[in-house]
Amino acid sequence: MNNRPKHLQYRRNIYRKKRTKAIAVIIAVALALLFVLFLIIGNALHKKTSNDEVPSDSGTETTTDDKNNALPSAEAIGAYALPLLKDGSTFSSRLAAIPGDAEAVCIDLNATDGTLYYSSDLSNNFSFLKYASDASPLSSSLSSIAVRGLYVSALLNVPSFAVANDLSREIYLTGWCAVAVEAIRAGVDDCLIKTVSAGADDVDKLCALADLIHEMEKEAIIGIVIPEDVLSARNSEVLISKLNDSFNYLVLNATGAKEDEDVGVYVETRVAQMQMQLIYYKMRVLLPTAEDAATTQKYIDSVKKYNALSWQFLPR
Repeated sequence: MNNRPKHLQYRRNIYRKKRTKAIAVIIAVALALLFVLFLIIGNALHKKTSNDEVPSDSGTETTTDDKNNALPSAEAIGAYALPLLKDGSTFSSRLAAIPGDAEAVCIDLNATDGTLYYSSDLSNNFSFLKYASDASPLSSSLSSIAVRGLYVSALLNVPSFAVANDLSREIYLTGWCAVAVEAIRAGVDDCLIKTVSAGADDVDKLCALADLIHEMEKEAIIGIVIPEDVLSARNSEVLISKLNDSFNYLVLNATGAKEDEDVGVYVETRVAQMQMQLIYYKMRVLLPTAEDAATTQKYIDSVKKYNALSWQFLPR
């Protein structure tokens, strides 16, 4: 028999109902907060994953594309050799001998030992820079070329990678960067760097050299004759790709035939072996200067046969 007063039982029922509603509200609020918290954490993790877990190949391609897009493109040219200095002839006569249908010429700024073929004010700032006694200002030669409306690619030999002292080497390399910029400011359309002794271990230094030139002249068109040691390295494709990231164009050297080799065969073999890289990187081919027009055309045909679009003859 239940003797509890009815009003007390009623109050307890009301209290129980209120407590149940309160618990339900608390649970609902807690669930809502947890849901919001999960959304925040999920978004944060998603952003972090997107930034950190980019596939290496994709990341590399993006970086390369961004850098290449920042560099002006080099023109596809067919350039005939036009030495700035040469015994037995004048510059005007050498210029007049360039074929009438030519669109470009390749001049040489210096000898392989570094001696400049034009008079430069930079020799006052860099004591190691010397120029030939019969050298004239570069601007005068470029003015004569401009009359013909020819594109000018300037070949710059950089011999300083053989310097043993690293401090001296850095000074010399800075000097050669200044020479390249001087030529560009004088009016050459691009500057092609050819090293005397750089190897696979010097690729980063070569890239730094190109970057320094671009820092001084952002619109400069700078090329590099790929060192032989780079082409023969086990990781040659990686090294070539690095060079491609810093230089506006790459050049395959086809001038290295030995004395007892058939030069024409050497040139064609060289181009055939590198055909895929020539096409992929839109490389130019550096050709040996021939003694006659027929041989000159033979070398050009060897390049075109393998779908290479660009070539220039080495002045000598």
